[in-house]
Amino acid sequence: MHVHRFFALLLLVVMALPAVAVEKRIAERWGNNLVTTTKMLKAGSYPDALPILKKTIDEMLSMLGPGDETTYVFIVPLIQMALAEEGMGDHSAAIWHWHMAQTIYPKAAETDLSAFGVPGETLRRNILSNPNPPACLHKREEPLAKVLKPSSPKYPDGARLFRERGIVIVSLTISADGSVSEPRVVKPLPTPLTYAALESMRFWKFAPATVDGNAVQSSFCLTVNYKLN
Repeated sequence: MHVHRFFALLLLVVMALPAVAVEKRIAERWGNNLVTTTKMLKAGSYPDALPILKKTIDEMLSMLGPGDETTYVFIVPLIQMALAEEGMGDHSAAIWHWHMAQTIYPKAAETDLSAFGVPGETLRRNILSNPNPPACLHKREEPLAKVLKPSSPKYPDGARLFRERGIVIVSLTISADGSVSEPRVVKPLPTPLTYAALESMRFWKFAPATVDGNAVQSSFCLTVNYKLN
């Protein structure tokens, strides 16, 4: 899908949100923010765009609940955040967020990002294969990485407000150096909870799996259980 059409359609969803989720003035602010950051990213003003995008995402997490509209709206700043991070040289964060966008909304991979220069070209070279596998990719006979340091996910205020709860299951790739990449959602929850779970997984620390004493790449299945008190 062409970048202008893609973002235009999703921005229309943002502007339509007041009827189902948030006040009109808030939805309009989000829409205006994303119009501004689109222009900034095209101009290469990545340090200016990134804080606006992070603030917009935080506000969305504090207010939005379940529904396809939430998913469509959330994908816009998430893709733009990846573009800004790539433009600033934070490749690992950029690819993680780009892959997050694809596993949350697989059609995100069809976006034409050519208008965003080198960062857009880089993201397009990193399409996540099989973004929503039916089961975790790790097999019992394969070596297993060891968790060294977990990271607890946040419970978004919007999800609490809508009393969303349940289990998110994600298949991860653990590289031979212990780094985490290629998140693939096996069992999703509404987008805010899935996003929060995936964002926390970026900071987990692992000792890689080994074969004959040598570190190797492996898959790892991770479950996050959101419970309401």
